Amino acid sequence: MTMNENRISSTQNPKIKHLQLLRQKSSERRNTGMFVVEGKRELQHCIDAGLNISSVFICMNYMETSILLYAIKRLRYQ
Repeated sequence: MTMNENRISSTQNPKIKHLQLLRQKSSERRNTGMFVVEGKRELQHCIDAGLNISSVFICMNYMETSILLYAIKRLRYQ
């Protein structure tokens, strides 16, 4: 799977809407088997645990942190 690099600029974007739904509804998390992780430490825990990362949403202002770069590289090779 290759990473889909898209800039999202609207809260009306379907990906953002789904992200918000996952954050707010436990039923959506159960039905999809997905959950939201926030923060580089938590992302590192998920990577260390070998979890399948389906999407990474980042603010470009924080792009320099190594864990985010590592996660993005990992997504490219899943």
